[in-house]
Order: sequence, then C-alpha cells, then structure tokens
Amino acid sequence: MEHPIELLTSRTAGGDAARLLGKLEANGKAIPIIRAVANWDAGFRPFVLMADALLSKGVLPPRRRELLVLHIAARLGLAYEWQEHVAISAAAGVTDAERAVLADGEVPSAGDLGGAFDATDVAALRFAGALLDGGELAPAAWDDACTVLGADSAREIVFAVAWWGGFVPVVARSLVALATEPESGSAESAESGG
Repeated sequence: MEHPIELLTSRTAGGDAARLLGKLEANGKAIPIIRAVANWDAGFRPFVLMADALLSKGVLPPRRRELLVLHIAARLGLAYEWQEHVAISAAAGVTDAERAVLADGEVPSAGDLGGAFDATDVAALRFAGALLDGGELAPAAWDDACTVLGADSAREIVFAVAWWGGFVPVVARSLVALATEPESGSAESAESGG
C-alpha cells in the first residue's frame, strides 16, 4: 500500500499522540481503533475525550450502556464493535446469556431471562432502535424517552447511537481494516519528531 495506515503505539507515534497512547497503553485501553485514530493529529485527543465521556463519564449505568452498544452492534452487523465490547460488557455485568439474547438485534422483553432486562433497559434499547431506524425523531418519541429514561439519559443515548452506530463503524471498516502494525524503523522517526 502506497499510503499505509499504522496502528500506532506510544513508541511509534510522535508528540501529544505518543503521550496519550502511553497513558492508554498503561491502562490497557489502546485498542485498535484508538491506535488507528492516533494517525490524525488534530482529532486524536478529541476522539479519546469523546470515547472516555461515553465510556466512563456519562449518566447511563455501565451495564445499560453496554446493552446499548451490543444492541447497536447486533442491529448493524458490526462484528468489530461486538468483539471489542464482549469483555467490556462482561466487566459491566452483562452475562453470556444476555449477550446471546441481544445477538439477533431484536429488543428483548422486560423480564426475559428471568428478569435480566428491566423495563428501563427495554425502553433504552427501543429508543436506540428508533434512532437506528433513521429519519427525524418525532417530538412525542423524544418526550416519551425523556419521561421514561430521563432527559440526560435520552441525550446520552443519542450520542451513543451516533458514536457506536455511525462514527466508530466507519473508522473500523476503513482505517482499522487497512491498518498494519508499525514498521520497526517507525519508532526512531517518531522519537525524532518525523
């Protein structure tokens, strides 16, 4: 490939990207998509900040957030996203049985698996599904989501669907799919700023 895309590391990236990748590597969070986006100097830090906001600073409980991500991945056939979130969802308390129910992309019923999915989980998944269906969001659907989930949670679900259902899959299907591990000589050029 004439214009390679590398999965950068703290040793092969330069400047701010190298420092930020070092922190992510230390925490085990330098996943392939992060390493591919590190090639984009202007957008790398904002990308990481948005991912961090959705994964650790939002109002959605981690388990519900992971149910949403898995639902989005299943609905859209996003194997990369599903694979990345199997371990994340397990850490958030999602079981193998719950993942199996979500794998077909359908919204489970409240009470499925002996009550594993509560009414709020189902409402959140239905709202995400409506967003995934495209088209303009009806004011009544927004009001319903805000009433059942809370306005902050409803807003966060909009951003989650946009992130995991739009931006991230495009990057995964393009940059991550084409990316290669850095060549051994890249570390020297990154350290010298070139």
